[in-house]
Amino acid sequence: MLKKHEIEKALNNWKAQPVAGKLIRKFPKQVPILAKEIWKSAIHCMDGVAWIYFIFAICHRLPTNLQKHKILNPGRINCNICQSGHVEDEEHLFLCPALAASHDNVRKAMDSVYRKWDLPYSNVGIPRGLHIKKVWAKALIESVTQEHKFHPTLKLTESKIRQLVDDYWKANPDNRHKSLQDLRKKVLYCIKRYDCRCASRHTCQLRNCWSTPHGLLEILQRHLHLEVEGMSDSLHHSNLFSTWISGYKSDKSFGALFDIFTQSLSGKNSYINPPFNNLSTNENAISRIIRKIANDIKTDEPTRTVLLIPIFEGMDGHRYETQARKAKFLEIASFPAESFCFVAPEAFSIGDEHTPGPFKGKVGLYLAANKSSLKIDPIDWNTLTEDIKRWSQTTCRKSVIICKSTLEKFSERIQLQYHPRVPSYPCHTQYYNSSPIYHYYDFSIKPSNEFEHLKKYIRDENHLRLLNRMNQHDRFAAVLGILPNQLIRMITEVKPDDKDAILKDLRLTSFWQGYRVWRQRMNLYREYWRDKVPTCLKGKPEVLDKCVNPFHYLTLVNPTKAPSLGTCNCSAQMKVKKNKRKLPEVTGNMKIDNWLVKVRVVEEKKSIKIRNKTAVTDGTDELDYNDLSCLDHKHLPASTIPLDSLKDKHLRIRTSGQMVLEEQDRKKRLKLLS
Repeated sequence: MLKKHEIEKALNNWKAQPVAGKLIRKFPKQVPILAKEIWKSAIHCMDGVAWIYFIFAICHRLPTNLQKHKILNPGRINCNICQSGHVEDEEHLFLCPALAASHDNVRKAMDSVYRKWDLPYSNVGIPRGLHIKKVWAKALIESVTQEHKFHPTLKLTESKIRQLVDDYWKANPDNRHKSLQDLRKKVLYCIKRYDCRCASRHTCQLRNCWSTPHGLLEILQRHLHLEVEGMSDSLHHSNLFSTWISGYKSDKSFGALFDIFTQSLSGKNSYINPPFNNLSTNENAISRIIRKIANDIKTDEPTRTVLLIPIFEGMDGHRYETQARKAKFLEIASFPAESFCFVAPEAFSIGDEHTPGPFKGKVGLYLAANKSSLKIDPIDWNTLTEDIKRWSQTTCRKSVIICKSTLEKFSERIQLQYHPRVPSYPCHTQYYNSSPIYHYYDFSIKPSNEFEHLKKYIRDENHLRLLNRMNQHDRFAAVLGILPNQLIRMITEVKPDDKDAILKDLRLTSFWQGYRVWRQRMNLYREYWRDKVPTCLKGKPEVLDKCVNPFHYLTLVNPTKAPSLGTCNCSAQMKVKKNKRKLPEVTGNMKIDNWLVKVRVVEEKKSIKIRNKTAVTDGTDELDYNDLSCLDHKHLPASTIPLDSLKDKHLRIRTSGQMVLEEQDRKKRLKLLS
């Protein structure tokens, strides 16, 4: 009786909590049943952490970045293991691209349970939205691939139309007014914007739209882990990047960010291919973007940008290269004159890889990165340069020239062995699609009314109504093992004999797969804070963290050897071991008082030597005035000032108590000598 009363009171107190009691108020019968099953399963698997995870998760108290830092440190609520820049909450936990493999395991495991018990409609249907996008793409292909009366010289390829449909669908996920008519109007506006009637050389808007070859972009994106494509547009941006920036406001309908000069690149990995026009003017797009990149990398957040720069003949033609080198950008490689082939501006109407001919001048490839970027997102420089060289041998007229000085700088440093942050749209990842009918647990599919989509495959009106409401279930409750009431009702009706076994299998499968996602997240964060994060970001700033050199956190292979010009040796200085304090040995049955007297004698002898000799200082006592801009201390002017004439903090001021102790020690020493 007392136990029952105690349980009821605890449940009432739990339900009274505004946040922690959400799930117990919504599912008062399922949560106790689920708790008992998980308790027994955790004991059987000998995994007590799973039970602790369930306790925190059922109360919405998982220690995500939002939960830990939303009050005291709001600047640290974003995810640290991916480049999406999203707030790390319970929803992002099951959408984070760094955990994509674990998410696929959830979908595969749940799909196998549906097929194992042969639940109705588990083998039919296609994902919602896929059919609509195919219909829209087919309709646009029939109209836009042909020459249009308003712009007879331009049309669109089938691959570009499919890309525009995907971009429009992703950019307007919650827009109820998106339609084929609206999409066709926006596509025609984009084509009309490039209404080219040039005879030979482009003088229209297309003169600024020479694109980078897809093969080179794929190499750079894979090895440098790029996330953002800057200075592009809806008809020329690459599908390798999830985020892209355009100079046209109309491209927002296709998911673009507007105006790169108003967007912050701090904390992002970007690729920029600026337009090469306006060479004779004092200020053009290339000069402005170099200055912007140089300012944006001055941050503690990991930031890097890959920049493609033209190099023309004459003194004026080298000013972009000179500006990039003055900004301390690292040169990756340079393509000789008449060797690099850009993709033609009108490739969206001819072919995705149409290259009319090589660029007459040289082309330089530069990397702007700060020290946090090379630390958190490590680069395998040898593999990167080898892949670029192999690509140039098959695509360019002449082989690329790899920068030897940058290669030497990376070869002097120890290669970091951990993985970088994952881009939010990795081009090499293939995602497993969840069941088209049962996806109440899938965070990638937002809850919505799917009645029109489901009725194509479900004839039973009762099942249609139940399954439509089932897929609007709370996603986080589902991955904890709380099933939709509509699913329980349908299983009771269809398979009454196996009801308990099916429900238990579904509950435990979804819980354990969700727990494995959290465990993978904890492993990645443990690696992040143990190996990746610099000391200054852990709340323990180091003196030498004032160095701004990008190689600051990379340890030298040989600390005794001087590094290359342009890099710092702060890592070698930080490796210097301090001399340990040597104390007198304890011999026999020496009393502690006699041992302390000997220690004091040794310390006084050292202090007398220090006071008597003239000290040579290197000006490093005052850290606020010390120059730590990647220079060795030996280059600083030495001062021959006695320590006694320095500031008051170097003087030894004795109190009355210390004088009494010294007098007592002096008398003890006299007794020992006598």
